[in-house]
Amino acid sequence: WVRSSNERYSLTMQTDGNLVIYDLFDSRRAIWSSNSWGQGSGPYQFAFQSDGNIVVYDGSYRALWSPNIQGKGGDFLKLDNDGKIRVQYLSLIHISEPTRLLSISYAVFCLKKK
Repeated sequence: WVRSSNERYSLTMQTDGNLVIYDLFDSRRAIWSSNSWGQGSGPYQFAFQSDGNIVVYDGSYRALWSPNIQGKGGDFLKLDNDGKIRVQYLSLIHISEPTRLLSISYAVFCLKKK
């Protein structure tokens, strides 16, 4: 499962094949579902693929559900504090400072959202 940083929302792959977002502050109420329950046979899993697509698979690796967002890439999946799933992108920025007289030099690498 994946949780939002405020701990309010949870993205859960259920044993019946349904991918669900729950509002944990509202009696664990389901606010979204892939409606893929009861299809195929388990064990079920969801995958965030390198092409940016999210897919629910059954035990035979047959795709049961997908939002068909492939081709956009992405570095990681995030469940935001509003209960929405977002694909996040990172970029590497290089910042450096010239060598000082005291033989101290450094480079800082930061990850920044695009």
